[in-house]
This record gives sequence, C-alpha cells and structure tokens, in this order.
Amino acid sequence: MAPVASVREGQKPGKVPLKPGRSLFHWAKRCDAEPDLAGRRGAPFRTISIDELQRHSTLDDGWCAISGRVYNVTPYLEYHPGGAAIFAQVLGDDATDAFAQYHPFVNAHELCGALELGTLAAAPARGAGGGGLLVKLRGGGTKQQRANAAAAPPAAGVDGWIEGTVVASTSASDDAVRLTVGGPLPGGDQSAWARGAHLMVTLPAGLGSARPARRPYTPFVLPPGAALAADSSPTQAGTSFELLVRPYAHGHLSRPLGALDAGAKLLYRGPLGGCAVGVRSTTRAVAMLAGGTGVTPMLQLLTSLCRAHDGGGQSGVEVLLLTFNTSRAGVLLRAELERLARRHAAWLRVQHCCSNESGGRLSAELLSKALPRPSAAVQVFVCGPPAFNDAARAALAQLGHADAHVFS
Repeated sequence: MAPVASVREGQKPGKVPLKPGRSLFHWAKRCDAEPDLAGRRGAPFRTISIDELQRHSTLDDGWCAISGRVYNVTPYLEYHPGGAAIFAQVLGDDATDAFAQYHPFVNAHELCGALELGTLAAAPARGAGGGGLLVKLRGGGTKQQRANAAAAPPAAGVDGWIEGTVVASTSASDDAVRLTVGGPLPGGDQSAWARGAHLMVTLPAGLGSARPARRPYTPFVLPPGAALAADSSPTQAGTSFELLVRPYAHGHLSRPLGALDAGAKLLYRGPLGGCAVGVRSTTRAVAMLAGGTGVTPMLQLLTSLCRAHDGGGQSGVEVLLLTFNTSRAGVLLRAELERLARRHAAWLRVQHCCSNESGGRLSAELLSKALPRPSAAVQVFVCGPPAFNDAARAALAQLGHADAHVFS
C-alpha cells in the first residue's frame, strides 16, 4: 500500500513536475484508448455506500465523490498537474467543494468520466450503538456526514448553506449578469475576509437539475464613491451583496444562475480560499490585472484601499487597475469603475484592455507601458482564469517583477 504523503491542512495545489507523457493531452488519449479506467469490467454503474467509499482512501487505491458521482481516481493521480499527494485531502471522501474551489473552469465529468464507478448513496441514520465509521476531518464534522451531504442536494441551514433571495438581476456587460442577492455575508463584514475569498454557490434542488453544480463566485459590495446608476440604490453592507455571472451555453450552473429573476432563491456558503496578503506599509504603487470576472476579487482590495485613503491612511499609494476583456462592451462594471476613478483621480487609474483592439492583448509590451518600473515598492495583484494568470505572471517575470511582489 502506497503511503499517503504529508499534506498541510488546507494546502492549495500548485504545479509539480510530471513524468514524460503525463500531460492533459496524454490523459485524454488514454481515456479514449481505455474507456474503462475505473475498472468496472463491463459492469453497470452502481450505488456505492459511504462505508465502501471510505475504504478506498490511499494513493494506490483512491476513490472520491464529486457532485454525487463516485470516481476511481487512482489512474489519474500521476497526471494531476498539482501532483498526487494533494489528493490525500479528499481520497475516500467528498471532493465536490475542493474540486470546484481549485478547478472552477473544469468539468469534472468530462475529465473523469472514464473513472466513474456509480453514484453515492446517503447512509442511513445510526444510533449511538450503530457501529458507524466516524472519522474526524480537519475543521470538524465526519467523513460520513460529508459524504451524506454529497449524496443529497444541499439545503438551507444544513452543512453551512445559507439561502439568499435575488433582489435584482441586471446587465453587467454584453455577456454577463449582475445579481443583487438579499442575505448576509458569512462573518458579517467582508473586510475581515482574506483577499480573493469566495462563496460556494448552488441552486436549490429542482432549479437547473436534481443535483445542481456548485461553483465559486466572489461576492462584492461596491466601495465608497462607486454609487450605482441613478435608478438604482447602493447595496447596504450586511444585508445584501452582488455576484457577477457570465452565463455559458453549456454551463451547469452559470446558465441557470444567469437566468434567475427577482424573487428566486439560491444557496451559498463560505468564505472559502483567498490569501491574507494585503498592501504592505512599504508599498508605493499597486497594479491590479483583472481578466474578465477576475475584477470582482479586485473590488475587495479596492474597497479596502478606498477606505484607507478616505481615512487618511496609505495616502502615498498610487493604484492602477487594468481590466482585460474581448471588447469594451464586455467590460464588467465599467460605469462603476470609471466613476470610482473620477472620484479618486488623485491616486487611482482604471484602464480597459480589449483583445479586439490593436495592442489590447495581454503582453509584456502592454504591461511595460502601463505599469511602474519593477521595484520592492511595487505590488502586482493578478486575478482571472488560469491561462490568464499564467500569461500575466510570465509577462511580469519577463519585465523583471520579482515573484515575491506578484500575487495571484
């Protein structure tokens, strides 16, 4: 039996060197060549008990559940860009939230379809003498409780889920929707959250599908001075927040979420993820690179900077926000961002970069013209899809921005 490597609690996966022939391309070819990597040997999909799932929790025999489906992930471990050891956190357990948190743009079943064994059954209730296997997890709860949650649709008041009501649904750009949600942010005040922290969002059973997908979304409350349009009223801290949703034709959650009308219900819990990094006392310039909906985590940071400036703190820090989209019609929160820039023109600049315009694609050349010269007094924050983040970090490194001063 292969030992489970030591993994720190809550460790985030990073890329590790893989053996030759272990890329995503090679994994797809293997799935085409070996459609029964799960090892069912022609047997039909079956219902798998929680006890059985828990028995497969090692690196040489590892199963996990994602959105109620059980997968034998053992053959995939050597192809995982984050390495095999990171699976120690979820083997024999429900990996739904972990997968959605770290791979929000990946369809789990498309990636792992050849590994499917069946569906997860909810365990019957057991009394004190029932002999159920109750293994304590990091952060409390038990594997049995978590697996039960994976097998059943989420519900308000269960496992941390909070029910919110859509107050308004408006256009955020030519291809995105802005949802104002009535409901409390967990913890009461987003200013106490780690930068980039998000909510796990889903829909009640019956909306979208019997077991709707779960996806991470970064909520926001607009900073001071970013008043909404004249026919709207600002969100009130503690009672509502907003989500930016870009619906995709085959999006298991984004499509039904983007179609919600006022009065509709959704479920959320959190905060999840994020990092504790903020603006250092020695920083004199901050650059934010936001790809698409990556602008929402930047609003968290921008909100704290606005409060600090209005309160007389960090008055010497200049801020540049670069948004990256396909076209100007697709710029999210464009009016609000530009209104905010006018209010704080002494220290804040907002620039929209559009790939359908000459010189508007993310590149080292574009960044060299827009950003301050690299130094220990310059911090750069990057947020967007994984490919955007990788391209931005590569361009910044090419310009000489030290990795210690770049955060994504």
